[in-house]
Amino acid sequence: MPRAPFGTWPSTIQAEDLVSGSTGVGFPVQAGDRVLWQEVRAHEGGRVAIVSLSPDGAERDVLPVEMSARTSVHEYGGLCWAVGGPGGNVVVSVNQEDQRLWRAQPGPPRPLTPAPSEPGSLRYGTPMISADGRTVVVVREAHSGASVVNDIVVMPTGAGPREGPQVAAVPAHTPPAPPVVVASGHDFFSWPVFSPDGRQLAYIAWDMPAMPWDGTSLWVCSLDGSHASAHTKVAGSPDVSVLQPKWCAEAGQASPVLAWISDANGWWVPYLCGVPMCGEQADFAGAPWSLGDSNYAQLTGGTVVATWRTGGRSYLGTIVDGDAVAMDLPFTEFSSLSPYTHSSGGLLPGAQGVLAVAAGPDEPAQLIAVSGSGEWSVLRRSRPEPENRDDISVGEHFCFPTTGGDQAHAIFYPPRLSGWQGLEAELPPLIVTSHGGPTGQASTAYEPRTQFWTRRGFAVVDVDYRGSTGYGRSYRRALQGHWGVADVDDCVAAVRWLGDQALADSRRAVVRGSSSSGLTVLAALARYPWLRGGIVRYPVCDISDMASSHKFESRYLERLVPPDQVTARSPVTFAAAIKAPVLFMHGSDDRVVPCASTLRAVEAMRAGGAAPGLVVLEGEGHGFRQSPNVARSLSLELAFVCDLLGLEAAVAGQAQADLRECREPGGAFWACASPR
Repeated sequence: MPRAPFGTWPSTIQAEDLVSGSTGVGFPVQAGDRVLWQEVRAHEGGRVAIVSLSPDGAERDVLPVEMSARTSVHEYGGLCWAVGGPGGNVVVSVNQEDQRLWRAQPGPPRPLTPAPSEPGSLRYGTPMISADGRTVVVVREAHSGASVVNDIVVMPTGAGPREGPQVAAVPAHTPPAPPVVVASGHDFFSWPVFSPDGRQLAYIAWDMPAMPWDGTSLWVCSLDGSHASAHTKVAGSPDVSVLQPKWCAEAGQASPVLAWISDANGWWVPYLCGVPMCGEQADFAGAPWSLGDSNYAQLTGGTVVATWRTGGRSYLGTIVDGDAVAMDLPFTEFSSLSPYTHSSGGLLPGAQGVLAVAAGPDEPAQLIAVSGSGEWSVLRRSRPEPENRDDISVGEHFCFPTTGGDQAHAIFYPPRLSGWQGLEAELPPLIVTSHGGPTGQASTAYEPRTQFWTRRGFAVVDVDYRGSTGYGRSYRRALQGHWGVADVDDCVAAVRWLGDQALADSRRAVVRGSSSSGLTVLAALARYPWLRGGIVRYPVCDISDMASSHKFESRYLERLVPPDQVTARSPVTFAAAIKAPVLFMHGSDDRVVPCASTLRAVEAMRAGGAAPGLVVLEGEGHGFRQSPNVARSLSLELAFVCDLLGLEAAVAGQAQADLRECREPGGAFWACASPR
């Protein structure tokens, strides 16, 4: 078996392979005899399509090519389309370009909401169509100057009661009816759901400074057409997070009753009629950064299928007699659960089950159907199957000691390329990464970006620092008041632990992060100068930016950072003290974290004598979606790390040229640094 220095192995994964043929699949749902889902298509510039799968296996796009299903509610968006009505013939969707809600089917698309006075100033998200298909309820976000008001509105879909797939009950030229407000008076709303008879509406509301994982309330109101009355609070408080309401059947009850997920007992678990469905010490939900999460579903007959997380991985199974019983599946991550009730043309296993997005250690994300007995089939893959599974590095969850006598969590990926090993007595260099948020979690799912490093002989550790979800409410809240400190300590403690265990070379650790974890990276480099360098994508460099960037996060950090520490913990304050090499990358159109603060941090580092690299990508926002930018940025990261560690790896000449250029003020990467 040949030997070569770790970090120089001849990997078969190139940066271009990460975006070639890949799509992001999500939100599957059955409608009549069809299955629909959304696809984020990098090869179409990040356009979001809605795909319909018929019983004979034929697929077609629901939206015309000039439309993209994306909402900007809360800036992070999420579910923005719905299908309903008799036979599932009515489809509505938000169009990314104008943020208006449109009826996409039947007939040609037509807007359901009036054109706003300012483009994009009225936004809509997480719609739901009534059982008769004639009404849609949706969260609305209205922007007027510095004012942002959220509420829930209803409006007619324009569909007739017996509308067929090609019949338009309302002429296309008819102007949209003004939406009618049915819930207001709170800072935020989510998950509006009609009762099956349409006479009641359940929804989630919360008020600042709480985020939805801190404290929310579940409300129910009566509906008479578009008139709402008798709003009643059912569950939740400023200190209890209630999520994902659904109307479910209950034995002995003539009408459906409410179910929801709550962390009242310290863990997010499902409740039915106010009683926990199970007593598992596991999280049945994650942080709802985007709209429309669904982590459980009830099948005909009352069986509840759910996904839950414990020990750094997720499971899918049924809740039986108060216990969560996992199915034997080759997946470790699940999301977007939705029930199906019959086998559509043999495409779905069994008589009933759930549709879900699933991924595993060696399985890329894919849309699957799972029967109640655990049979499963694949309906759509997000990317081709891995060619050589022997080369896949499987993540291993571990706990390790950290500051304050606490324990933290992480997932470790050892270097792996079949037929290759490192030099004798050499430990692999370590890529240290952590999730953004900071309220979020690492994933054990197959991630080509991780394999991009491990197949070259790097070890990777993904840190679930204190504040992460999936380990109960106490762990999630352990970051309150300590962001920029505890998360940094945990990342560094993970590096030291892996070094002590002789699993990685702690002296050759490079930290990388995005958004909030970009702050973690920069703080780590300032406090622990023995770290070799860092890579940050669209990092939070000035904490005060978050109060002025957008409403959803405007008071998020009040619980994470004491007011008198905001300036001290902001990288723009201490950037001049960072001497380690840093590569900054930011999108020019980022509306969540302003690019201007990254430029200030870069200039401060230069004033302090360092030579950071800077890449500003035109047309990119908070996250890179365009295929050429995704590939080029990762190639640049590899060139940066190899240059930093003195590794003679096979790095493309273009990446080496990009690395030289991004370090030179006035070069092309700096020339486009004119953030909006």
